[in-house]
Amino acid sequence: MNHNGHTHVIPYEQLIQSKWEYLIPAEYKKAAEDAYYGRKGQTPSTPAQDSSKENEEITKKKTYLAQQLGIDESLIQVIDNEKGKAFVYPHGDHKHSTLISDIDTTKPFDLHGDPHAHDKVGMATLKALGFDDEIIEDILHATADTEFPSNETDLEKMKAWLATVKYLNIGQRKDPLERKGLNLMPNIEVLGIGFTKIKDIRPVLQFKHLKQLWMTKTEVTNYDFLKEIPTLEDLDISQNGVSDLSFLKNYPNLKTVVAAGNNIRDIRPLAQLKNLESLNLDYNEISDISALSNLSNLQAVSLEHNQLQDVSALAQKAHLTRLFLSNNPNLDINSLKTSALAELTVNESNIQNLNFLKNNPALTVLQ
Repeated sequence: MNHNGHTHVIPYEQLIQSKWEYLIPAEYKKAAEDAYYGRKGQTPSTPAQDSSKENEEITKKKTYLAQQLGIDESLIQVIDNEKGKAFVYPHGDHKHSTLISDIDTTKPFDLHGDPHAHDKVGMATLKALGFDDEIIEDILHATADTEFPSNETDLEKMKAWLATVKYLNIGQRKDPLERKGLNLMPNIEVLGIGFTKIKDIRPVLQFKHLKQLWMTKTEVTNYDFLKEIPTLEDLDISQNGVSDLSFLKNYPNLKTVVAAGNNIRDIRPLAQLKNLESLNLDYNEISDISALSNLSNLQAVSLEHNQLQDVSALAQKAHLTRLFLSNNPNLDINSLKTSALAELTVNESNIQNLNFLKNNPALTVLQ
């Protein structure tokens, strides 16, 4: 997700119940919901499902926890897990959970308590398999077919679970692709390795089912290795000093391209990506987007902080629902005519009138 010219890799479960939920690929939606709510198929508890006394206790502790954390109560979910009911609450760029039964409203809540205390047995098993502490922490936030086996001591059973991991973010770690144990997760489909220098990118080739590769600010400049990942659909190469996108024409199966914060002027190679659905080219030097004219599958496009004037290439796209064009100082929006566009941002783009609204009848969010 773009943030001031760079991209943060965010676990799919953190997009549940947010305006970005639509970005979750259908094949990962169920797993993301499971991770968000805490157990397969489980939804948050409601007052109607709880006894009056239990519900009163939950409400009291939820209010207390919100006060201790300094957040709104609406950000705290109630879930059921194998050990009982628990609260799930935001913590930095991810979420923590704590059993409701462990909360004592007469004592200060330990904000720095170990959120993975209940995972210690399983973590020790990962350690025995050769994983280091940082990668173990990342595995605890991974997405797999089932929840992390917190109490598993059998090495072979743990290996079997690791083989089901589909999403893993090891970005921000030093030399993430050189860590031990990655070969035990051969079925990874979504891999985050961003915000750290990558010396040798070729270890990603061990993941034969890779669909999404997020590699923001990795200093990777040679993308020839992509030829050996025929399954790839989504690619993030933001903040890597990219100026030439010609290599992308060899990958017509790409559905998402994120290349924010680079030195891009010429986007003509994108005309070959007929399956492209999502495009983020924020913070570049782009003035001509005519290459996008025939990309009929576009659903979301972000071109903020560029030099755009004419955006007629984005008109008449049946699937385009979100468009972000802020900070294009000479933008002429009047040529934009769409039937499905629901969200549009044009802040700091010198918009003189609102005549374009009549040509975009589905628009519900304008900034």
